[in-house]
Amino acid sequence: MNTLKFFFFLIITSSLMSCVSMGKFRTVESSLLRSETELIDKRKQVQELMKDTLNYGVLYRSMVKQVKELESYNTYSQDVLYKQLNQLQEKYDILQSSNSANVDMMNKMQIDLAKKTEENENLNKEYVPIKKMIKEQKDINAGLLLFTGQSLSGFDGEGVTISTHEGNVVINVAEEVLFQSAGYRIKSKGNDLLLQLGNAMSVNNSFNIVVEGHTDNIPLSGSRDNWDLSVLRATEVARVLMKGGVAPNRITASGKGQYEPIEDNTTADGRKRNRRVEIILVPDKSRLDRIVRGN
Repeated sequence: MNTLKFFFFLIITSSLMSCVSMGKFRTVESSLLRSETELIDKRKQVQELMKDTLNYGVLYRSMVKQVKELESYNTYSQDVLYKQLNQLQEKYDILQSSNSANVDMMNKMQIDLAKKTEENENLNKEYVPIKKMIKEQKDINAGLLLFTGQSLSGFDGEGVTISTHEGNVVINVAEEVLFQSAGYRIKSKGNDLLLQLGNAMSVNNSFNIVVEGHTDNIPLSGSRDNWDLSVLRATEVARVLMKGGVAPNRITASGKGQYEPIEDNTTADGRKRNRRVEIILVPDKSRLDRIVRGN
């Protein structure tokens, strides 16, 4: 290629030397050199372009690969996101269902609470008179205890005890204070006690009187049994109270025999305590009934 160019150059040079002047020749020569330089420059540019094209090709293929990887990752990410979204939707549905159940439960609890509140209000309305009645009962018992203690002045502690039971005041009088063993006739000291008690009761009509006779379980000799004896003793006590001034319609006499012991009948001391008469003061319930009715 270079030989051909040189040969071509000789021919042109010869022709120019024969046909044109030296100035013209130099002008052509200068143009040829510039063209040769430009040609070299162009080749360099072409080489640079080819190199750049190769680099751009590598870069392009790398970018295509990255795009494909991104597309693949994007597809994976979408699948993951859709899966997570579905899971969240399921959880939301569960929470929504649970919340609905909680709302229903809360509404039911509010209804129950309203009912309970109404019930409590009704109970409070019922409780007020009952509380007042209990207080009244305590006041009555306190008054009866004081009254009984004063009525038995001089006899308290000599086989006589006072207690309360089921809202009543109970005067427990031992057998030896009132009767001889197995007898029902009242002794003198016992008679004095009952007359004093009856006299005090006659002026206080706030209660009625129940007289109960009690015995031990030792059988009596003869035809009379313990039940008969308990009835006879109760009626004798009732009669003396009447002599003291108590109206007969306020007194109820009954015999319990051996069937309501307060101690074990297997011991002598137990049997002694079981042989007794109980004079029970029962408060007039009409006052309490009026309280309950709200009168």
